[in-house]
Amino acid sequence: MVSIKDGFTINECDKCVYTKTVGNACIIICLYVDDMLILESNIEVIKSTKRMLSNNFDMKDLGDADVILRIKIKRTPNEISLSQSHYVNKMIERFNEHGIKENINHFFHTFTFTRIQELEHDSWSILKLSKV
Repeated sequence: MVSIKDGFTINECDKCVYTKTVGNACIIICLYVDDMLILESNIEVIKSTKRMLSNNFDMKDLGDADVILRIKIKRTPNEISLSQSHYVNKMIERFNEHGIKENINHFFHTFTFTRIQELEHDSWSILKLSKV
């Protein structure tokens, strides 16, 4: 583990993830090019981390993230869920615009992949594929 300024440690498996533990707080910073997520359950710890970072780097606070790296973030009072259904739908539309036809997938030969619908079921987001 490599330690950096202000006590953050670089994750050895993913060099874009930094962590710091102070008392009961575990702050996680995820970086990718010019995108950043700061994760912690205590808003004051997040604000403090933002202040420290803005003192050292040019940064703009865009508020709560709703999409990062084409992953949609959905929050409820009890959970956070991640989804790429909007990205999959966008790719399907893009391929359709270019006249690319569907191809039979021999592994899933009874399915055709069409627009994805998100269904809410017992606090899980379920992706539904339409069956032919």
